[in-house]
This record gives sequence, C-alpha cells and structure tokens, in this order.
Amino acid sequence: MDCTFSNRFRVGIPAPSGWGRVALLAMAAVVLVMDGHPTALRAQGVGAEIRPGGATGSYSARAGGAYAVARNPAALAPGAAGTDGGTIAPDWILPSIGVRGGLEPVTLGDLAEYSGRAVPAAAREAWLDRIERDGGQSGVAETLFTVLALRRGRWGASWTTSARADVALNPNAAEALLFGNAGRAGVPAELAFEGSAVDAWAASTLSVGAGARLEELGAGSWAEGLSAGATLSWTLGHAFLTGRDAGSTLDDEPVSLDGVFPVVRSELEMAAGRGLSLDVALRALRGSWTVVLHAEGVLSSFDWSDEALVYRPGVALLGPDTSETYSPALPLSSAPGSIQERVAAFELGRALTLGMARALNRGWLMADGTCVFDVGESVARADCVLSTGYERFWGDRWRAAVGTQVGDGGLALGLGATVRVGPMLLEGSAYRRFLEREEIGFGFGGALRTR
Repeated sequence: MDCTFSNRFRVGIPAPSGWGRVALLAMAAVVLVMDGHPTALRAQGVGAEIRPGGATGSYSARAGGAYAVARNPAALAPGAAGTDGGTIAPDWILPSIGVRGGLEPVTLGDLAEYSGRAVPAAAREAWLDRIERDGGQSGVAETLFTVLALRRGRWGASWTTSARADVALNPNAAEALLFGNAGRAGVPAELAFEGSAVDAWAASTLSVGAGARLEELGAGSWAEGLSAGATLSWTLGHAFLTGRDAGSTLDDEPVSLDGVFPVVRSELEMAAGRGLSLDVALRALRGSWTVVLHAEGVLSSFDWSDEALVYRPGVALLGPDTSETYSPALPLSSAPGSIQERVAAFELGRALTLGMARALNRGWLMADGTCVFDVGESVARADCVLSTGYERFWGDRWRAAVGTQVGDGGLALGLGATVRVGPMLLEGSAYRRFLEREEIGFGFGGALRTR
C-alpha cells in the first residue's frame, strides 16, 4: 500500500494500480485486525474444493470418486450405482488449490474502481459512512491446498492443507487508514482502536473414509438403495494467532501512539495443535433421485499445545520524544483470561447438510442446505446457507456446472468445468458473492480417472 504523508501524519491513500495492489491492500487488512471469536476449522476444508466450488457447494448428493471422502462418504459404498454412473468422477485428485477472499462493506470492487488513480476524498468519505453504519470493516482470506485424494473400492483418503484469516477494523481504525490522524475533517483527532482484533490459523488434515450398502450390513430388502459411510480425520495445527486491541489510542496533542495489542501466537510447527473428527453420512437412491444426509464433526476435539503458544503483551508508546515497547514472549498462562478463552474456543467445525440431486437426460439438478454450528458453553449458534446447481455432461469428456447460494451474508454465483484428456481430468472453478458481503474465489487443479 502506497501512502503520502503531510501535515502531522495526514495520510492520503492512492488507489492500487491493478489487481496486484488490490490484493496487497486486502492482505494488509488481513494482517491488521479481526472481529469475533477464533474461526472454527472444518476438518475437510470443503469451502475451497474445486468441483463443489463451481456449483457453490451444492454437491453432496453428486460427490463421487475421491470427492466422496469429504462430501459424502456413503458414496464410497461399492455397487452403490447412481453417483458415478456416466460421469467423470476422479479416482485420484492431484495437487490442487482453491482460494477465496473478500472485504465488506468496502469491497475489492470498490478498490478496483480506482485502479491506477488516487482515491478522492469524497469516495473515502462515502466508504467511511458505510463502515460506520456497519460498525466496522471486515474481510476474509482463505486457501485450501489438496495434496492428494484417492478412492479405492469402498475406501478413500485425502490430505489437505488450509489456512484462513478473518478481519475487521473498528470505525476509528478505518478512519485512520483512510484519512490518517488528521481525520476526515482535516483536523488532528484522537482515535481509539479498542475492539480491533486478529485471528488466523494454518492446519493440515489427513482423512480416511469408507462406505457400505446397508444390505451388506445385514439389513433386509427394505434397505435397497441405501448406503452409509464415515470419515475419520486427523488434524495437525501448524500456526495460530489471536489478539484483540485492549485500548490503543492515536493521540493528537502531541502526536503519539499509545498501543496495547496483546496476542497469543505460535511458531510455525508441524504439530502446534492436534485434533480428531468423525463425519457420518447416509445416502438413498430412488429412481432418478439421490438424497444425502451428511453430519460433520459428530465427534470432534482439537487443542493447541500450551508449550507451542506464547503470549506477548504488545504494549508500545511511540511519540516525538518517546519510543518504548514491551512485548516479551511469555507463557500462555500469563495471558488475560479473555485471550485464553479465545484460544480454547478454537475448534473443528460441526455442520449438517441435507443434499438432493435429480438425474436429467444429460445432467443433474442439485441442492444442498447446510448449517454450520458454533457450540459454546452457554449458547449455540448456526449459520445456514442454501445452494442450488446444475451439472451438464457431454459424453465422458466434458463437464460444466453452474450454481447459486443464498445466506451467509449475500448471494453467490459459481461456475466450474472439467475436461478429460485420456485419464487426466483438468478442473477449474470460480465464484463471486454479492450483496451484503462480497467475495471472489477460484480453484484449479488436476485429477485422474483410471476406470
């Protein structure tokens, strides 16, 4: 981010020139602050999968091959015709990557509008009005890297690495970013940043799933077309950061920063945290219909190692004649109780999905309803979304999908495509969220179908 300084730290912010600087500005916001509790990690990392992403997540009833490990382990059942029939479901998913990110209420689209030009004061004023109405500026950045996923018979496995940061600026922090301490009126102002915070993590998950038809398990003829499956996931946390501003102020007389931003963080380690999670699924095939009930995190646990985490008080006093800081590495037990609670609140996500799909002449209509649960000591909260999609095939060489999603702060549209070249599947997807919260995302990678 480029800044020009004049008149007692009055800051003017030129607009990014091109998408590269837009991305840098978004990343800078991610580093600064966040609102809320530590984000839960969904052990399967389903938010950034390539093929489901192109259908905006409406893929539980259609997930086959290696995708079944995360989306619907009941589809791993041998002889459970329907999902894989006539499709190009992969037996192997090769290294693939998916990313997404967004800002609100000032969006990446707002920044792009001034690409290569200085952002005029009137636009910054309008942005700050929106931020004040919303109570702050927030954002998200997430990536999922699939190292490998495979299916063999009734078994499947996957290895993924994911990272995420959720962000928010309180209105005063946004004003300082847009106008400097000179303020929107051009007069030096005292600004308080209390409530701003940062949460981020990185983790890897190894999952093993299996499926079986209920008839194989001894059920009677009534169970024809029914299958069940389960996925067990082992998660290793590599990095963790959480902190909240505890009363920092940018003073006007004299110009100085009195900062108090305590954080708990880990070094980048292979196993700074460990957890286990069990998902279960039930699938029913009836004529042209497929219905799936998939529960993630039926049993789950995750803990960061106290030895891997350090507490830093984050105290600083910076001014014309002063430069003092106090932020030694201290044991986690030295951190305030509120910060220790935020560390303990980090968990593997729990979610419940009801998915349906109907076979058409050359494709499938799909729909998923998903609720992600945040279960605290005294309150439980659910964020729910409804996704719909259409998947079309042209023989066993081409596949395309389009999807929509409502809920979770807006409306999302997605597109995806697969091209088969011999045993190789080349896949890509993109999506964009509108209305209350804007996000963009894309994914690309390869897969193999050996049958």
